[in-house]
This record gives sequence, C-alpha cells and structure tokens, in this order.
Amino acid sequence: MRLFVGLDLPWPIREQLDRLDGGIPGARWVPDENLHLTLRFIGEVAPDQAEEIDLSLASLRGRGLTLTFAGVGTFAKAGRETQLWVGVERNPALNHLQGKIEFALQRAGLAPERRRFIPHVTLARLDDAVPPRMPLSCRRIICFGPRQWFSIISPCSVPCLAKMRRFIPPRWITRLPDTIASVAGQARACTLCADSLPRGPRPILRVSSSARILIIGQAPGTRVHETGIPWNDASGNRLRSWMAISSDDFYDEARVAIMPMGLCYPGVLPNGGDARPMPICAPTWHPLLLPLMPKIELTLAVGGYAQARLLGKGTVNDRVRDYARFLPAIMPLPHPSWRTIGWERRNPWFEAEILPLLRSRIASLLG
Repeated sequence: MRLFVGLDLPWPIREQLDRLDGGIPGARWVPDENLHLTLRFIGEVAPDQAEEIDLSLASLRGRGLTLTFAGVGTFAKAGRETQLWVGVERNPALNHLQGKIEFALQRAGLAPERRRFIPHVTLARLDDAVPPRMPLSCRRIICFGPRQWFSIISPCSVPCLAKMRRFIPPRWITRLPDTIASVAGQARACTLCADSLPRGPRPILRVSSSARILIIGQAPGTRVHETGIPWNDASGNRLRSWMAISSDDFYDEARVAIMPMGLCYPGVLPNGGDARPMPICAPTWHPLLLPLMPKIELTLAVGGYAQARLLGKGTVNDRVRDYARFLPAIMPLPHPSWRTIGWERRNPWFEAEILPLLRSRIASLLG
C-alpha cells in the first residue's frame, strides 16, 4: 500500500491550476481532482503498519491557515527534470502542521524524514517529456498570473491517508507585504512548543532589515531566559571577546542580528548539559526572517546545531578548521562555553589564525 499525507486544495485553485495543462509533449499532467499539497510522503507500507499510521494521525487537528502560491520549480534526477510543480510559501502554521504530522508518523514507527520539506503542488510528471529540459514551459507557468491566496477557515481533521479526502471551503483574502517587524512580532508571540518548554515560551531574538552581521547560535540558557537579553552570560562575554566588539555594538540590532536555532530556553539534560533547541523552531522562523534581512554579509554559525543547518554534515572542529571554504558568507565558530577554553589550548591555530580574520571582518562590517 502506497501512502502519503496531504491537504486537498479548494476547487477554485484546482480549476486554475488545471488550466495550465498542455504545452509539454509527453508530460503526464495531474488530474485536477488529484491536485494536493503533500505534507509527508510515506511510500509502500504493509496493511498492519497502515493501520498504525492511520490511528496515529487520526487524532491530529489542524488550525486555520493561509497558503500562498508563488513560483515554479522542477525536481530532477540524473540531470533530467522528472516533476513540474508550483511552490507554496512556508509559514509558521504550515510548518507546525507538518511538524505534528512528522512526529505522529515517527510515533507510529516510521523513520524520520531526512529530506527537506519543500511545500509544493505537483502539476505534471516529466519522465517521458520531450525535450529533457523545459525552460519555455517553465516561463509559461511563471507567467501564471497574480499569486493566489486562500484560507482554511474551519478546524479540520488532517487527511490521514490519500483516501481520506475532504473539501475545505476557501475564503479569498488580501495580504499586506510582510515586514521584519511584523514577522519578528509573530516570532516573539510564538507558542508552538509551549507544552515542551520547562519554563514556558519566551522567544528571544534581535533582527532588523539593516543588519550586516547575523549570529546564529544554539538556544537561550537560563540567564538569557530570565533577562530576555541574548548572549547575556559568560558564553556571550567570550563570544564578544572573540569578535573584539563592545556590548553596545553587539546589541545594536541595526547592525548585528541575533537569531538562534531555538528561540526559547529548552531546559537541561539529566546529566546537566543543555537540551537541544526545539527542532521545529529554526525550520519555522528562519525561512521567514532571513529574506527580510537582505544586507547580511556575514553569518556566524556558532556551535554544532547552527553549523549542521547551514553547512551540512561534519564535526564542529572540522568545520571551524576548514573555515575558508565557507567564507565570505559564513564563519563557523565553536560554541563559546567554558568547555571551549580547553579546546582553544589544544588548537592554538584558532587564536592565531581565525580570530584575527574574524575581528578584521567584523570591524570592516561595523565600519
């Protein structure tokens, strides 16, 4: 049995997307009644596992959310386009719903999804299309017209399996362009992880559209949570020392933005170490905030969690040692906790080679 989790589209959207059919010889266009937003592809499963999945998903509820269609893209395999799709912009409500589904599927025994979530609606399969690449067709779909908005206005059960399809009434709306102040305000009011946070939600970030330096660290500690001031602890003092920057400059959000992997204090582990940032936080807020900071020229990826998101697989030591590969956009740094003191002694190249370069770059950007 082949399964996926998806949302039906309101019929006015499906009707408009269906009008795009044609113009690509050999393409297999998706029938309008099958157009959907895939939230998680599951694949082939045995009937008994399908029942477990159904039970795990059946209790989920979806809040009202707004979806915005924008852009077009293709998936490729071995250099050849295999799928043509129209994009759906990410937003916190959509990310939260997808995260709840992923958690429910893992609870049902499925392995975590390693592929990045790219919200989209598949328009056509291109396996047999001619020619192999279709730039003209892509341009045709890019000219589809004004972006369409619709809102799901009533809570609804998440369609657990493909057979559980249902129509959700649309409501056409207008929307003002997002500003960094409005998105940052939404982030500061976020309660997505409230049930998992030992001291409750208190999202902490400092962002602006004029900032030229962005610091992405791990998550607030106890003192930062209490004061609401990022890096307001011994680790922050060490980071400012590495950067050779004053507190006034460090907290000037017009020039320095601070956006951790987890905006809220996640608590501690049984052994006393810091708990990992909430995994839904960065995928929810970073894609919404980063495009609103167009002047960022240098991102400090501080610690393993930030580096894993920005730079991919590897160890902190290897990434920091291989810093030149990521410049000029990203500078990987170890997390400046007390444990780093011994690490610096064992790795004198960090102070001799990297810190002078970091300080020079910071000074030039702060001007």
